[in-house]
Amino acid sequence: MGDHQSDPAGEVPVISLPTDLYLPILDNVEDKSLLAKVCLVDRLFLEMAREELYDFVWVRPWESGADPKFRLLFRTLNENAQIAELVHKLDIRYYPLASGIVTWEDFCVRALRNMTNLESVTWTRNKTLRSSMLEAIASLKSLTKLEINGNSKWAYDPILLNNLERLQELRIILPDRKVAENLKTLLKSRSESLQGDGEGNIITRKSGLQVLELISQDSRWVNDQLMQDVAPYLGNLRVFKLWGCVHIGPRGYFQVLRAAQDTLEELALEGVGWGDELDLLDEALDLAVISEQLPMLDTLMLRMSESRKDPKWIATYLARMPKLRVFHLQTSERRPEEEVYSMADLTTLAEHCGDNLAQIGWANRVYHVRRRKVMIKSETVAHSGQLRQRGWRQFGNDWEQVMEIEEQEEVYLDPWQAGTGSIPEVFQVWRA
Repeated sequence: MGDHQSDPAGEVPVISLPTDLYLPILDNVEDKSLLAKVCLVDRLFLEMAREELYDFVWVRPWESGADPKFRLLFRTLNENAQIAELVHKLDIRYYPLASGIVTWEDFCVRALRNMTNLESVTWTRNKTLRSSMLEAIASLKSLTKLEINGNSKWAYDPILLNNLERLQELRIILPDRKVAENLKTLLKSRSESLQGDGEGNIITRKSGLQVLELISQDSRWVNDQLMQDVAPYLGNLRVFKLWGCVHIGPRGYFQVLRAAQDTLEELALEGVGWGDELDLLDEALDLAVISEQLPMLDTLMLRMSESRKDPKWIATYLARMPKLRVFHLQTSERRPEEEVYSMADLTTLAEHCGDNLAQIGWANRVYHVRRRKVMIKSETVAHSGQLRQRGWRQFGNDWEQVMEIEEQEEVYLDPWQAGTGSIPEVFQVWRA
């Protein structure tokens, strides 16, 4: 039992818990609001729970109380450097525009500079990321992940992105011309970094970006030429995702795939262009080349043309990737989803894709791929010179009915349900 201590008012005895009980209690508290209440129990709980409470902080417009949460959060991070140092991941998708961007700019700059251990920053509200904030972000020595809105006009100078020396993961939403034109310089600077060898000598170490995601809406600056320009600097790429980049066709994205074929693990090509007559590629060859050149893919997301493809035809190529764990399919079909690919079609696809497939998606539906053992009647087989035929066995000239049952594995799909506490991986911004 813990020690009894007197309350300062002398009214209620306070029980001090053994130290080794604190961590098991905190391990079972996942809700942030409950974790905040745990901080009020005693000083040790405050110190231990606060680390978890501030490890990942976010403000999202679809959650209630976004405006007061933003104001209180950044006032705290601005005024309390000790708390700011606990933040490792920052996700800001809301910004109080009504009170003026400039009003909060200085608060945000000082808060960002206080978060010296920050590793990941997401800042996606249009025209709220300022040059001064980007300079503060570039000063963070532990930062490796960045997700931003790419509309830089009258907001920030894209050249400042080149100062992110340790950047490994980059996601840009709706990049404008200046951001797109600077991307080559940014990736080139990341492919080579100067470091000391401990003896006063400067050496060049190849590194390069590991994750690149671009989300576009018919931006003509995000095109095949851009992919050809950046491909030489993406030899260490693990994740490559293009969303809505209609001006990037096979001629462009295959340049990147060839450069990163030894390291690529996740690939998404949704809403990309079909190319022109000079590409000499169609979707069948696309799948064939992807499965041949990238057999070690873990995740594959594709958008196919309006023509429906037989699930077994698709599975023929997917089966050549034995490590494939997540597959997501989109098409340009205008018919209802069930008329294009039914549940039976998706199940057939999952059955023929290999044993490692754990998640499959079609349009806006996501399913877990489950497997279970079932007992079924055996098929016709020859055994010890006898013909075993659907529950009948021959003895001499006579047939005798018998029960023939064997165990087999059955594949079925389990729909992902909202509110289960997990997020479908195809919708995750960053891998955990």
